[in-house]
Amino acid sequence: TALNSGATAATTQADELIVGVGVASGNVTMTAGASYSNLNKVNTTFSTLAFETKVVSATGAQTADMTSGTAGSWACQVATFKQALTATGVTFITYKPPWRN
Repeated sequence: TALNSGATAATTQADELIVGVGVASGNVTMTAGASYSNLNKVNTTFSTLAFETKVVSATGAQTADMTSGTAGSWACQVATFKQALTATGVTFITYKPPWRN
């Protein structure tokens, strides 16, 4: 089963971290989307939770996508993170949920 988060608003930096999270019913195999380089999973008897990450090299709308080994209920979300410099030079990561513009 293909899981897809839908698109975010366009990112504003070319080096943002994209994190996709998917959950599927049952203890199933999960495969990261084609553009993602990392997949971590937590399997239980009742569900499988998967996290995937990538760093983009251009601005634009982002989606999370992954594949579940069997059909069933699922959910998928995406979040983007960018660096923000403060006056003190300390770097923070900021998070803007896709539903907030």
